[in-house]
Amino acid sequence: MQYLSGGVNTGGGWEVWNDKGQFPLNYANESAQHNYMPVFPYYELVQSNGTCGSCPENQRDLSNLNNSGLMAAYYANFALLMKRLGTGNYDGIQGFGKTALVNVEPDFAGGYTVQAANNNSVCFDFCTNQGNDPAFLKASVVSSGFGDVKG
Repeated sequence: MQYLSGGVNTGGGWEVWNDKGQFPLNYANESAQHNYMPVFPYYELVQSNGTCGSCPENQRDLSNLNNSGLMAAYYANFALLMKRLGTGNYDGIQGFGKTALVNVEPDFAGGYTVQAANNNSVCFDFCTNQGNDPAFLKASVVSSGFGDVKG
């Protein structure tokens, strides 16, 4: 297992650890040589530069999720990861093309989002309602301007 972290707009994220964002591809290939399935906790949201840098982690995650510019960078970063792990050839680099597991934002997806939607006192005005429904949580998707997520 290898964490992919560092923030999507910090200049220090996983995409710069090797040339052309090949770090996860290299790790996946090495894992496959040992008959292991590569596992990547994708942990980028909270470490990215947003408008709530000194806030507690749960608030910073929600604020970053609603920052259009940050989320455009986030989606682009995740798309690069999919190119490196997928079956295609992008930027002259052949993707991994085998099974890999990506655990997207484990703390956020497994805890903070559920807490926020069910308890609006920890939603920091980023919820439209309260209850056990992830649709109540606001997020910058279409407003990010990243075309692949507009639908």
